[in-house]
Amino acid sequence: KEISRQLEEMGFEYNTNYCTILSTGRYAPVDKIDCFLGYSRGENTIREMMMHDNSMPIVDKKRQTILALGGSTTDYSFYGIKSWPYFLKERFGEAYTIYNSGVIGYTSLQEMLLLLRDALEQISPDIVISYSGVNDSLLMKYAFTNNYLIETMNTLRDSYIRVNGELPEIYYSESLNSPAENYLRNMRIMYAVCKEFDIKFIGILQPTMVTGKYKKDAVDIAYLSDSEMKKKIDISLCFYDNVKKQIKQYPFIYDLTSIFDNETDCFYEWCHCNENGNKIIAEHVYNILLTERNADL
Repeated sequence: KEISRQLEEMGFEYNTNYCTILSTGRYAPVDKIDCFLGYSRGENTIREMMMHDNSMPIVDKKRQTILALGGSTTDYSFYGIKSWPYFLKERFGEAYTIYNSGVIGYTSLQEMLLLLRDALEQISPDIVISYSGVNDSLLMKYAFTNNYLIETMNTLRDSYIRVNGELPEIYYSESLNSPAENYLRNMRIMYAVCKEFDIKFIGILQPTMVTGKYKKDAVDIAYLSDSEMKKKIDISLCFYDNVKKQIKQYPFIYDLTSIFDNETDCFYEWCHCNENGNKIIAEHVYNILLTERNADL
């Protein structure tokens, strides 16, 4: 708020010259403790992407539906800009109803659980798209429990102990697999579930500023050279290298890590795209869907 005040005093206009992260005017709060997903928007986790606002109801199914899953790089509320599912909806017009269920911080594990619990029951989509990779490279430590749920459970346990005394340790089942193996397993499970319910599944290994040959400017280079940032990038690139070695086994997963080769002005952060970048993502997803549709005919 203080930075916003200073910018306004300098003559900058909100949502024209600058926007705020998680701004109250456009951000749909992820404020529900979720016993399955760790956190969610509760009954509003699945939204219809018809308008870029917070009043997108789920409507009766009258045309084919696409469900977009992912983290903050898909989430329609993050950073107050139009997401790639928004531009995909523009590209298709009235041909599809598109639900954007991207939620900040979600990994492919939470996407899979959301698909199983909410999507199949609430909307029964015709097509499911998982746009993911970055969060799996940095956040997945357990096989079937996300880090946020563990933090919540441990906090509740500590509170209980302070009031009532001892309580047994909580079992989380640490994963024996690498993050890349967990990611590919989750993609395979979502594909298998969708196939069982006659749903087309498309997995997308998402791009970042460092997975291809994106044209970085001086600010980008300085930002990526920060020591802590370099550690994060190195971990992520190791994940990407391992996934890319195996991805050809799974024709339902598309590698889009190089779609920004020789492009400029697509990112405002190493993995989050601006609207120009989101338009490019939407165009590639659109072409994938056309290819899949033609292959099915």
